[in-house]
Amino acid sequence: MVKIPKQLISILLFASFSLFGNAATDAPLQPGSGVSITPVFSSLPEEHFRGEIAIAGLQELGYDVLPAKQTGYATMLLALAYGDADFSVHMWDVLHDEFYQKAGGVKAILKTGNIIPGLKQGYLIDKNR
Repeated sequence: MVKIPKQLISILLFASFSLFGNAATDAPLQPGSGVSITPVFSSLPEEHFRGEIAIAGLQELGYDVLPAKQTGYATMLLALAYGDADFSVHMWDVLHDEFYQKAGGVKAILKTGNIIPGLKQGYLIDKNR
């Protein structure tokens, strides 16, 4: 039987923990790791708030969010349909449905839900109150 010196055992154990010990404690791979995405925003500044919230959430999931493109609604949908942008949170389901249909509808753009369902238009505030 070969006798291995205790110092060598200690060195081998230390080396093995250094190489493999962190694998169990590392954070799990985030869904967006290594993925770059481009948002497209309405050119209206009052709508940027929703987009900034979405961007912050996507960054927390590990996505590399590129600078947002800004344009009008019809062009925004064409950018999504043709792959020039990856997502938007600036569509009003009822108001922009015609733009959506003309850009290719369900064949070209995946709708995953409504930020504010059932509205015809954005936030409206009475200035007299």
